[in-house]
Amino acid sequence: MKKIIFLVLITAFVALQFISILFKKEPAPVSANVSMTNVMSVPDDIKSMLKKSCADCHSQQTDYPWYSYVQPLGMWIDHHIKEGREHFNMDEFGIYSLEDQQHLLEEMAEEVQEGEMPLKSYTLIHTDAKLTVAEKARFIRWANGNRKSGNPEAGDTGE
Repeated sequence: MKKIIFLVLITAFVALQFISILFKKEPAPVSANVSMTNVMSVPDDIKSMLKKSCADCHSQQTDYPWYSYVQPLGMWIDHHIKEGREHFNMDEFGIYSLEDQQHLLEEMAEEVQEGEMPLKSYTLIHTDAKLTVAEKARFIRWANGNRKSGNPEAGDTGE
C-alpha cells in the first residue's frame, strides 16, 4: 500500500512539471512611456532599490529563477507575481491617475517602513533584495517627497 501511495505521489509530481511547459515565463512587453522611471523623477539609487527589491513582483520584467519552473513551487511564485502586479505595476505607473499614483507612493512608503515589503519569503532566497536601514529611510523620504509635492516630477531626487 505504501508503495502505491509513493508511486502515485511521484507520478503526480512528474505530471505537475509539465505545467511549466504549458506556461512560458517570458518578460511581457513594456511601454516605456508609462513606466514609473519615465513618468516621474527617480534617482539612480532609488531605481537600483526598485530593481533589486521590487521589480520581480511589481513589473513586467520578472527574472524567473530556475526553481520557478519546479511545480508546485512555480504556481505559488506565479500567484505572488500576479498579485503583486495587480496591486502595483511599475511598468504601468503612468496609466494610473495622479491620485492613484500619490496613493501608491504613500502605500509603498508605509509597506517599506513597516517591513512588509519586500516580502520575507522573497528576501529569504534573494538576500540582496533586503533593504538596509539607510536604504529604507532614503526610499521612504523619496516616496513621501514625491507624494507630498502632488507632482511626480518634483519629488525628493536626492541631489
